[in-house]
Amino acid sequence: MTILQHLAPKILQCQGFCSRTIIVNTSILAGCKHSVALTRVFFLAGIAQFCVDKPLAPPQIYVDDTAMITHGDHEVATHSMYNTIEDFVELSKQLGLKLSTEGVIIARRPSAAKVIIKELQKKGIRYNTNDNAKYLGIDCLLLPKTLNMENI
Repeated sequence: MTILQHLAPKILQCQGFCSRTIIVNTSILAGCKHSVALTRVFFLAGIAQFCVDKPLAPPQIYVDDTAMITHGDHEVATHSMYNTIEDFVELSKQLGLKLSTEGVIIARRPSAAKVIIKELQKKGIRYNTNDNAKYLGIDCLLLPKTLNMENI
């Protein structure tokens, strides 16, 4: 029944007037108590495999935001995060999702974040760094771009 609710045609109402029916199948329903559960189910298979394949920087899903944390010496953490981000972007494409432009990479060493960002830009993947972010006591934190659920 939840899926039917999400896929059902919608009608907009304003001052007693109704629109024609609109098919909305490109996003989750804002405010629906089932949207979070449906989003997690949508990601489950891909993210579960991703966690197995990327144990040094497994993703953590927060509804439509994803965070990845890695640690280790500078070279290992930088390499691990670069590979994880690259694969995460590919997974997002396979799921038909668009990534927003708000993603940031935070690292204990700002130079590490800049190296990752520069290498990703060569592949057409855009992230920012945030110099004002509070150091969280970890070597590298990735706050990937918020997933735009338009294509679900």
